[in-house]
Amino acid sequence: MQAPWKPGESGNPAGLTHEEATLRKLTRLKCARHADEIVEGLLKIFRDEKKSDATRIRAGVEILDRGLGKALQPQEFNILVDRRLEQLSAVQLKQLRQSYIEANPELVIEHKPEEQKEP
Repeated sequence: MQAPWKPGESGNPAGLTHEEATLRKLTRLKCARHADEIVEGLLKIFRDEKKSDATRIRAGVEILDRGLGKALQPQEFNILVDRRLEQLSAVQLKQLRQSYIEANPELVIEHKPEEQKEP
């Protein structure tokens, strides 16, 4: 199957240029080389009892955010379901699913059904 664009034409014209993508990659590599030093600096600030509580907390949060990922933020999801899910029609369940996806796109993981294996 051939791509819908011509050779030499971008499939994502609004995306990053080759130069921008290269610059991002080089910047990430440079940051990665200094990651241990930066974490040690943040730990030094976090452990320094002479620093203000706000400064120490901020350093701790930065360490946790980088090491474990930022905590999920609560999302408002208002939908009235006036009956049990088992009582909803297929159309209503699809609408409920779509509403959830639109409200929480970062939480959605698409699953592809696995092929049935013959015993």
